[in-house]
Amino acid sequence: MNPADFLYLMPGELYFGKDQPGVKTLLGSCVAVTLWHPVMLIGGMCHITLPGTNPKDLNPKYAYGAINTFLSKIKQHRTHANEFIVQIYGGGKMTSVDDPPSMRDIGNKNVLKTIELMAHSQFRLHHMEVLDTKYRHVELCLHTGRVVCKSTDVSKTMG
Repeated sequence: MNPADFLYLMPGELYFGKDQPGVKTLLGSCVAVTLWHPVMLIGGMCHITLPGTNPKDLNPKYAYGAINTFLSKIKQHRTHANEFIVQIYGGGKMTSVDDPPSMRDIGNKNVLKTIELMAHSQFRLHHMEVLDTKYRHVELCLHTGRVVCKSTDVSKTMG
């Protein structure tokens, strides 16, 4: 598979299915969750920007919305959350002391809320690469379930 053909997710977007060869995104403080079903060869990725506060939310911009949307799509495919290989990436520390207090450590808040919701929804986490001060480029091949994560330390991007 050529990653150039993969669907690119912008912040707040989600894809689930098998019509694409793969999905990719770029992360800072945001979190990506990848799901892949090794028997049905379906899966997806979301790009969560904020933890959210509404448990009934369906907007994938928020952790609640992304997980709820995944659960709905999984149910439509007549499968279960615990059958998927699940990986979480991102949540880097991208803020400074000059940022508003509500945005400080947003990466950590995104990671904690995502892990909490995934566990509550009976997803089984297989791999996690989160926090620190890195940008991450994440690619999920939907034909094989292979995830590639390339990271760059934030300090190396500043001139």
